[in-house]
Parts: sequence; structure tokens; C-alpha cells
Amino acid sequence: MNKKVFFSLALATLALILIAVLSKALRTTPGASVQTGALLPQFDNTRASIDRIVVSKGGQNSVQLQRQGEQWLVSSRFDHPANAGALRTLFDDLNNAQQREAKTSDPARYQQLGVHAEGQHLQLSVGDSQYADLILGEVVTRPAGQFVRRADEAQSWLIDREIRLPVTDGGWLQFSLPKMSSADLQKVERYELSGVQCVAAPCPESEKVLFSLSKQAPEETSFTLTPLPAGKSAGPAWKIAGITEVLNGLNSVNDVAKRETLLADNAEPVRTRFTRFDGLQVDTELVKKGEEYWLAFSVTARDDAVEEVKAEATKYAELLTPWSYQIASYKGEGLARGHADLLQEQGAEASQ
Repeated sequence: MNKKVFFSLALATLALILIAVLSKALRTTPGASVQTGALLPQFDNTRASIDRIVVSKGGQNSVQLQRQGEQWLVSSRFDHPANAGALRTLFDDLNNAQQREAKTSDPARYQQLGVHAEGQHLQLSVGDSQYADLILGEVVTRPAGQFVRRADEAQSWLIDREIRLPVTDGGWLQFSLPKMSSADLQKVERYELSGVQCVAAPCPESEKVLFSLSKQAPEETSFTLTPLPAGKSAGPAWKIAGITEVLNGLNSVNDVAKRETLLADNAEPVRTRFTRFDGLQVDTELVKKGEEYWLAFSVTARDDAVEEVKAEATKYAELLTPWSYQIASYKGEGLARGHADLLQEQGAEASQ
């Protein structure tokens, strides 16, 4: 065996020894008494009593949720209703989580697993008493699970699943819109409001339609843009879809605020009305604040709509009217397009 081969084998052997030593050190402290089992024993008997949740990182309270009766509210977001699905997922994960393997109880090694004091805390309370304070560490795939440590204990654990939390703070908010796919839409109108002269204030406002995108039947796949100035035609379909498809798939938001704050700085919103073939209407007001796009909704139904559609409009009006929502930038940019953005020179489509 030449020296180069011998040296390579020696390095490989040393690396294996170091990996084994480190792995053993991360498992548990010598002499510690540890037991596997449920992460939160008897949680199923307690979950109905949990009435406060705080999710924080780095010592900062980022999200606080409070139960009032049967409803959960995001108290750190103006008491907006909380995402029932996210809470159900969280409680199911906590109820089913099992401690698979004891890991380190050495504070010097907590950082490697993400279970140090400045990590992500999940605090659950019953009344004035704290039920649990879990530090949720790194998620692993082999074996699948997550490192977790109770904040008041030295021992860390690998549990058999990830404790799933919304990726963004906005994911804690209950948010949904009426079904507004392009097949449902009959017309999209961009309009502005203008004051009407009258004898006594407050004077009513009239609507002026700036442009519309419409279809004659649900099975049509493209919208007709009007008006079309002389020498102009409708622009690329993707630009038009930026408006007609903006509400379709808008299933989550980034943040929320009270509706009255949307126009607090006298910003003039971009107003758009979406009308379905069955008569349900969603009016939106879009405002750009810095680099953020905020959107408010009003939901109504035409007089000729059936009672079922009117009931749907009432339901969503109650859910959405009090709020304004921060939406994804690409959604805001698409909806903000004006009439000129949707036009091109006649014949330009032939060269695309």
C-alpha cells in the first residue's frame, strides 16, 4: 500500500470517528434519564381548553391568537378571525407528535438543532396558566421529523413529524373570496368616482367607467376590451389576465388592517368591479403604500340575482367589508394596470 492510499484511508477513518462522536453527543447527555412517548401527553384532553397561542422568534411576539367562545381571533392583527384550518392542523400535529429520539441537552449544541432560546417559540396557555412553551427547531427528512425542546427543560428531542405553522404571519388570517374564475366572470370594469353637484351635502358620487373587459357567454375564453381607440387593439392576453384573473386563486394574504386606514393618507384607489354571470359583484379598491399593495373588498348582488346569490353576497360582505389586506406584489401590479397598458398598435399582435 503506497503512502497516498494509506493517508486517504486514515482521513476517511478519522472522519467516520468524528461523525460517530458528534452524533452520540447530539443524542443525549451521558447519565440523563430520558423516555420516548407523546410530546404533549394527554393533549387531546386539554386542546379544547387552550385559549391563547403566541408564536414568537428572537424574543418578539410576532403572532398572538385568542379564543373567544368558539371563535379564534388573531389579537395581534386587530382581532381578525383566525384561520381555522391552520389551527386544526396545529392541534392535530401537537396531539399526534411522538418523541422519537432524545438529542442533546448541552446548551452549547442547541444552535445546531435550532432549539436555542432565540429560536421559534410556540406558547400555549389555558387562562392565566401556561400549558406549554415549545421551541421548534430544524425540520429533517431522514428520518422525517423535527427537533423540539421544551423551554424549561434541557433535553431536546427529535419528534416524528413537523409541527406545521403558517409560513407567513398572514397565513394565520381567515381569508376567502367568492368563486371568481374567468369562466364565472361576465364583466370587469375599471371606474372612478366623481362628485355630483347638489344643493345639500353630502353630495352623491357618480361612477365613470374607464374601460371594461367582457364576455357574452361563460364558455368564451377571452374578454373583449372596450373602448378601443382608433388604430389600437387589445394587448397581449397575459396583461389582460393580470386583471381578470387577479381574484382567482387569491387564497391568502400577507397582512391585514382596518379598512378605514386604507385611505387615511388621501390616496386615490384604483377601483375595479368584477361581475359574475349570476349577478354577484365584487368591488375592489387598490392602494399602493410604498412597495406594498393593499386591497379592500365590497361584495353585493344585482337586483335580478337569485336569493342564493344574494345570500352569498351578504355572507362575504360581512367577512370582508371591515378590512383591507396586503396582497402579493405581482397581484397588485397586475390589477393596477390602466387602459393604456392593455392596448397595442393594430397589427402588433401579428409580430408577437
